[in-house]
Amino acid sequence: MQRLSRYLLLLVLAIPAWPRQAPAIEGGQAGAALVAEGQDFATQVLRDPWDMASLSDVSLYLNRSGQSYDTQNIQVSNGVFSAQSTGTADTNFSVLFPGIEGAIKAGKVGALYPITSAAYQCLYVAMQVEGGGSYAQVMWFENDQLNTGTWGVGEALLTTDSRWTVYFWDLSQAPGYGTGWTGRPAWQGLRIDPSNQANRNYAVDWVRLTDCDPVIHTVTWTPNGGVNAVWVQPQGTSRAILAKAGVNGSSGSTQLDVQGLEPGIYTVRLGTSAGCCTLNANNGDLTVNQAPIAEFVTPSFISGADYASQAGNTWDFADGADLVQSSGTSANIGGGQLELNTPSGPPPGGTDAQVWLNSPFDLSGGDYRYLVFRLSTEWIAPWPNAPQGMIGRWIWSIQGASGQPANRCYLVSHDIPLDLGWQTYVIDLHDAFNGVPEDTSVIDCPGQPAAWANTGSILDLRFDPNENITEDSDPITDGGPFHQRIDWFRLAAPDHVLRGTPYLVQIELNQPGSAVDSVNYYYTINRDNPTQSAAQRWTPSPPLGPYEVFVPLLSRGAGAVGGADTLPQADLSFWWDTDGVTANTYYLCAVISIDPNTATYCSAAPIVVQ
Repeated sequence: MQRLSRYLLLLVLAIPAWPRQAPAIEGGQAGAALVAEGQDFATQVLRDPWDMASLSDVSLYLNRSGQSYDTQNIQVSNGVFSAQSTGTADTNFSVLFPGIEGAIKAGKVGALYPITSAAYQCLYVAMQVEGGGSYAQVMWFENDQLNTGTWGVGEALLTTDSRWTVYFWDLSQAPGYGTGWTGRPAWQGLRIDPSNQANRNYAVDWVRLTDCDPVIHTVTWTPNGGVNAVWVQPQGTSRAILAKAGVNGSSGSTQLDVQGLEPGIYTVRLGTSAGCCTLNANNGDLTVNQAPIAEFVTPSFISGADYASQAGNTWDFADGADLVQSSGTSANIGGGQLELNTPSGPPPGGTDAQVWLNSPFDLSGGDYRYLVFRLSTEWIAPWPNAPQGMIGRWIWSIQGASGQPANRCYLVSHDIPLDLGWQTYVIDLHDAFNGVPEDTSVIDCPGQPAAWANTGSILDLRFDPNENITEDSDPITDGGPFHQRIDWFRLAAPDHVLRGTPYLVQIELNQPGSAVDSVNYYYTINRDNPTQSAAQRWTPSPPLGPYEVFVPLLSRGAGAVGGADTLPQADLSFWWDTDGVTANTYYLCAVISIDPNTATYCSAAPIVVQ
């Protein structure tokens, strides 16, 4: 489609009155004190801690999606995000971004994963900022309207002169500006401004937003009046991070709340708030043990009946049969991926990159709800650029209104903003916004095309991976081609099970299933009440004869797909006995314990018990 989407990209204004004042750890290291990880929003809700392991922890809306040059020299290396402010003196990054206004919300955006303000109020940022006289602040936003809607700003904190420090904001306190954190039930955006000075280097090791429940480790040392601060040095690094100031060195001990530390092994050291260190703690190293992170394989957005699989050839790009044709982009299939290179074209539509997926039989939009795909996008800059074409579109065709067999009416979805790197995008096509076409091909289309969910006979399926116009319109760079890789597509029905039929619940963990001490399963109509009803384990009845075997009905969807390392794999499984379960739509939940951590997770997708 030769056109570019329209955006209202809101510039979050700098506040002129400043200031108002890793891999899972299994068991830890021998001899080290072992404590549980604190309850962290990104870990528990996003299932992806803000540990700076990849650029995706901060990339979405960097430089305001390419529209304002506030941050330069951006890189992520060895678990540290580093950058430099520009002359605007307004460098910032969002660990949670609401999503772009007027566009489909997909990926790990705040519109889909909002922060409950009553549950998470303690923000910790392990950061180093160059020089003195610089202030850091945190901002929050109710929705994608950003600062034209409801927003707030925390108290500005003076950053120490080039010292690594765990900075702490108590978000329950009165705001510096705007609406207080507790003034709204939930927030969709969380932004951090490391410095209000121009051309300042800074680095960030981790960001944690916790429930404020203390996790106490007692630190001991030989009494020393010259000590007034506790520092922690992550194993394998040379950086010591100031974790607690105001310590009485003569006492020989202090209680260190470690909820603000990311999981890892640390050497605990003693010194002053001005520098580290004069001695190490007497009681050895400290291991903050990573909590279990669980993803439900079944039920999930891809565990229901999949259109392409039912058509006989899953869209996994294992061969060329998945792709009918492409245009406007170079397309090559190899190694189980579709690789695309799209040059920049002129406005309004770029080069109109198109990928036509194999769709051998007509389908009903009412039968298939979830469009899920795994896509990587890269270009010349380390930030996304949605306004200049880093968007995707889902396009489907129906029979032309004239009834001529060869005629088609093409229905075009709203914009799907894309982030950098590998991302899994989930789009609910039965959503009142996502499933309503933004545009049509005009020719031979009905006056009021139906939404996806109400379209009875869909003929063709097409994905437009971008609308690149960066060489002509990008305000920061000279632009360039987009390099994209697509790993797989799924077009899936909601998962369901007949009441009384056993259902196989499967979970993927960040740790081996053998490490689990206990797991209890539940089902609920509301994920805010995860333990609403205990799920009963199904046990097969003894066979009636020597040759009779009961085989339970399995889900028709993907389930745990062996040999596909980018699809979820099952580490835990549980046969749910649905006999006696009232017909309804439920989420499955699990309370998982791996000493000393216990964590509760619910499936992102529901299952219908019929």
